[in-house]
Amino acid sequence: TNAARMDDIHNNARKGGVVSSNSTTKSAWGTHDATEWVGPLGDRVFSVRETATTTLFRVIHGPTDGAEDCLRVYFQLETALA
Repeated sequence: TNAARMDDIHNNARKGGVVSSNSTTKSAWGTHDATEWVGPLGDRVFSVRETATTTLFRVIHGPTDGAEDCLRVYFQLETALA
């Protein structure tokens, strides 16, 4: 499951921090070159992490049911890019 794959970043997410390199450009979701973003979306707090091959997420606070659908809508993943 996504929660099991996200255990490796759970400790960083609990700290409420963003894992990033030396960037000064920040947003509500972190820095532009970060590998992990922590931020609120609706009634949840998410940790979203990019890897070389996929994107992982974890619900840090709030309900886990429907979390993936919530992110799909937020990031408009059903919208074709071409």
